[in-house]
Amino acid sequence: MFKKNEDGAALVLVLLLLLVGTVLVTALATTARNHINIAVHEEGMSKAFYNADSGVEFVRVNIDDIISEIKNRG
Repeated sequence: MFKKNEDGAALVLVLLLLLVGTVLVTALATTARNHINIAVHEEGMSKAFYNADSGVEFVRVNIDDIISEIKNRG
């Protein structure tokens, strides 16, 4: 069926395709993991920003009460 110089060619081809597939899947998994890490980091940064902004707004709205309470203590 096969000529002598073609013996094992299918095995080599399958192994080569498996290698290429493994490299592609590894690259895809690494890229997906990096994107997930970036999204988690961005979410944390957004939460930190909005918490800080909320604190600033709280102080801005209640500054008179805060100052009078500090004066009453001292």
